[in-house]
Amino acid sequence: MQNITSLFTFYYRAITSSFFVIFFLIFYINCHIFSHFFFYIKMRIITH
Repeated sequence: MQNITSLFTFYYRAITSSFFVIFFLIFYINCHIFSHFFFYIKMRIITH
């Protein structure tokens, strides 16, 4: 029983850490794309 609980806590920590990493990557990529998109709109406004 002790082995199962330790395994469960290990999986829980791995899942939570991977979830935070994936969430951070998605957030970073979205901010990057949004900044490029905003810069593109700003350049279009300046040129026109």
